[in-house]
Amino acid sequence: MKILHIAHCHPEFQAGGTEHFALALMHHQRRRGQQSWYVGAAPPRTRTPNPGTALIGAPSESGEFIFAGGEFNLLSLSQADYFILDELERLLRVLAPDVVHFHHVLSFGLEAIAVARRVLPSARLVMTLHDYFPMCPNDGALRRTNGTLCRQSTPGRCLQCRPDAGLVPLRLRDLSVRAAFGLVDAFVAPSAFLAEMYRTWFDQGSGAGSLPPERLQVIQNGHPAAEALPRPDPPQFDGAVATAARPVRIGFFGNVIERKGLSVLLDGFAIATERTSAPMTLHIHGSDQYASEGLREAISRHRQALGPKLQRGGAYGPQDVCRLMAGVDWVAVPSLWWENDPLVIQEAFHSRRPVLCSAAGGMAERVLDGVFGRHVALGDATAWADAIVALAEDPTLATRLGAQLPAAHSMTVCADAYQAIYAPP
Repeated sequence: MKILHIAHCHPEFQAGGTEHFALALMHHQRRRGQQSWYVGAAPPRTRTPNPGTALIGAPSESGEFIFAGGEFNLLSLSQADYFILDELERLLRVLAPDVVHFHHVLSFGLEAIAVARRVLPSARLVMTLHDYFPMCPNDGALRRTNGTLCRQSTPGRCLQCRPDAGLVPLRLRDLSVRAAFGLVDAFVAPSAFLAEMYRTWFDQGSGAGSLPPERLQVIQNGHPAAEALPRPDPPQFDGAVATAARPVRIGFFGNVIERKGLSVLLDGFAIATERTSAPMTLHIHGSDQYASEGLREAISRHRQALGPKLQRGGAYGPQDVCRLMAGVDWVAVPSLWWENDPLVIQEAFHSRRPVLCSAAGGMAERVLDGVFGRHVALGDATAWADAIVALAEDPTLATRLGAQLPAAHSMTVCADAYQAIYAPP
C-alpha cells in the first residue's frame, strides 16, 4: 500500500502539532516497510519557488516533498494559483498512491481534494481533522470577538465575527467545504470532542445531511517519544514544602501566540506571587515568531516585574522536549480556544508532568481533573492564580499526580488504527 500525506506546512518552517504528527506517522510507516511520502508547504515569506516548478529541491530518500509559492485565500480556503494544483497533480500521477491522507486544507486549498479524487478515482481519500478551520472562518478558533467560545458555525452567525467578509462569501465558503468533504472517504478526529463538534456542524448544514458514524472515527494522535525515549521520574521534593532552592516550577511549552493563553497565565502567575510566599517560578518555552506586539510587550512587562521568577526560553525541537519538561513540575496549557488533542499534553504525560489546563474541549477530555492534573476556568486570570497558589503550597501534588500519568499514546497503536481506516470497506 502506498500512502501520501498532505499537510499545510513542513515542521522545518512551522513547528505545530499537526505537522509534527503527520511527518512522524509517515516516517513510522516507512520504517514498517510501507511506501509513504509527506508533502508540506513552505510559507511564502520563507522560500521562493524555483523557476518552472513549485517543488523545492529534488525528492530525498526521506520521502519528504516541499511546495513553495501559490496564492492561498484564507477566507475561502481556496488555492487561486492553478500552477500549484498542476504540480500536485503531476506528483499524484507519478507516485500513484493508494491512499491520499489529508491533514489540512490550508496552503493547498479545498481544490486539492478535488484534484486527488479526479486524478486517482480509485484511491482512498482520508482526512484527519486536526482543528476547526474548515468550519470557522475566524482563524479556525471557534472563538467569538468577545472572547467567548462558539459551538455553532453557520454563515449567518459567522458574519457577526467576520462582517468584513460578507454573507455571500461566507455562504460560498460553507458550501465549498461541504462539497469538498463529500469527496472524502473517511474522516478521523483525534478527540471525541472534536468529532462531536464536526458531527453537529454537518447536521446543521442546509441540505447536507448528517455524517454517518462510519465516516468519522476517533483515533488519538500517536507520539513518537512513547516508544523512542525513556520516561523520566515524576517531580521530586525533599520535603512537603517548596524552598527557595527548590521552588515549584510551572512550564509553558508551545508557540507564543494569543490563542494559547500565555497572557492569562502570566497575569495569573503574577497575582499568585502576591498571594503566597511559597517559592515558585514560571518557565516559558517556545518561539514568538508569530506573537503579536502586544503579547511581546506583556511578556517583557512581566519579566521586569517578576525578575528571576519568570524564565524565558526560546524555540525548541521535538528532541528537546523531555529535557525541558524535566526542568519543571507542572505543564500549563492555558489555551483560550477549544483545542483538539494538544501535542503538549501527550509530551507532558510522557514526561510524567501533571497538566494545569483550561477546562474546555480537547484539553478537558484528555486531562482528567484531579487525576492527571487540574482544570482551570478558561481565560480567568484569577482562577489561574487560585490554582497556582494551591499547587505551590502543596508541591508534592506534582509527585503524586505525575506518578499515575499514563504513557503517551503509542505511534504503533495509532498507525495500526489508521491502517484499518486506509483499507477499503
